[in-house]
Amino acid sequence: MTAEVLAGELHLPSLSFASILSSLSYGETAAKLRLVFDAMTSARGVYLFDEFDSIGAQRTLPNEVGEIRRVLNSFLQFIEH
Repeated sequence: MTAEVLAGELHLPSLSFASILSSLSYGETAAKLRLVFDAMTSARGVYLFDEFDSIGAQRTLPNEVGEIRRVLNSFLQFIEH
């Protein structure tokens, strides 16, 4: 909610993590995340990655099939670069 308000006040677009999550195919979420990070290099903005700890914590769920781990690893690689 904070990111949406801040983006609105600055007249910038906002994007929620839920809008890039995909349950349809493996790797699709990471590909969408890559688009976000690619856009960050050319688009002026404020980028908030809130509640990341809850995403990372989902790696240990018994019914997790690897997608969250792949998204987390991709996210960390994108941050590193």
